[in-house]
Amino acid sequence: MAGGPGESESREPSEGRQLDWSLFDDPDRLTFLSSLDEADTSASQSLQRVVRIAATASGTRFAQVSLVGANQFVPASHGLTYEPTQQHTPIGESLCSITMAFGGTFGVADTRTHAWTRSLPPVQEGGVVAYLGVPLYDPDGLAMGALCVFDSEPRTWRDEDEALLLDLAQLVTRELHLLAALETSTVSEVRLRNTIADLVNRPKLGDGSILSARAQYLFPSAAPAGGDWIDWIELPDRIAFSIGDVAGHGLTALLVMEEMRHSMRAYAVQAVGPADAIVKTSELLRQLRPGEMATAIKADFNPTTGRARFAVAGHPPPIHIRDGRAAFVAVRPGPPLGTLTQPPHVTELALDPGDRLLLYTDGVFERRNEPITTGLARLLSVVGRHAATPDLELAVREILDDMVDDLFDDACLLLIERPHGSS
Repeated sequence: MAGGPGESESREPSEGRQLDWSLFDDPDRLTFLSSLDEADTSASQSLQRVVRIAATASGTRFAQVSLVGANQFVPASHGLTYEPTQQHTPIGESLCSITMAFGGTFGVADTRTHAWTRSLPPVQEGGVVAYLGVPLYDPDGLAMGALCVFDSEPRTWRDEDEALLLDLAQLVTRELHLLAALETSTVSEVRLRNTIADLVNRPKLGDGSILSARAQYLFPSAAPAGGDWIDWIELPDRIAFSIGDVAGHGLTALLVMEEMRHSMRAYAVQAVGPADAIVKTSELLRQLRPGEMATAIKADFNPTTGRARFAVAGHPPPIHIRDGRAAFVAVRPGPPLGTLTQPPHVTELALDPGDRLLLYTDGVFERRNEPITTGLARLLSVVGRHAATPDLELAVREILDDMVDDLFDDACLLLIERPHGSS
């Protein structure tokens, strides 16, 4: 019978049997194969180790892993080297394609005498005589390639040879699934990062008559993504801001960040105050993702009174800018999200017309091998130096240009201003 994953078939089949070539057109199969980056797959030491073991344990000179999409590609081989021009073999010229179309273990003692194989270029020109291959399957059970051993002399394949390849094929399959997952994660991370940058780098807040804001999100292209965020929402009675930074890097940090950002926004819509929003978000993080942590500030601005209210969870303090001078706001931060269990202290600050408020993440001021206090002092000095810059967008760029000379972590900065004449 034809085999699915883990099943086998008579090693040297009848020449009268029909091969199933229709599987090569399956779009889901091709989608999975397209998620495997050729360079990353070829660099896998695990695949190279498997083909070396396959050849050594079976007593053959050659072994390889083949992936067959529109053409055959060989990411790992033992005993032979493929030139770039030899890497993409047409499906109809591949012994591994026959293994896939056969649907199980395919073994031939002498390929020169079998109808399915004797006219193939690897047999006629490449010296492949004895061949034994087993299919490799994608997560949906569709054949994506084959693991095979072969030799330049005829030989009779043993049950032990087949059992060896079937066991090793499971290792190859796990490695390929992992590589595909990592590649997909990397693509998702890049897309999500760019989406976040688009959300943060919005042109303006409202019409600028009550409150103006400019924000920017920077990230190092060569480093894993961090979990920084900035968000704001205009509500009938207030404008709610949040800024935060999830501990760690990578796709998990990005996903946690999105959960925290949306939670803060949801609690703002429900008219939950800054302290309660912080503690509810912390509880949500503990329940959904135990062990994860994040720092955050939740701030509400009342356009009628001109007052801002802050609750801080382990995050660096805001900077208040008035009459050209910059000073840290004297907040009383609680522990980070994920550890905080009680509502943190709420700090109130009156924003006079012309006042500005700066919120930021640690990527703006932290430097390798430098105390945090040094970085914060430098930031305060830089903000004071650009306090008189009239244009908010230009002020944001000037601050970041002066602060971020060697970006190694994500950096978010939000500059808020209560315009003159808004009282």
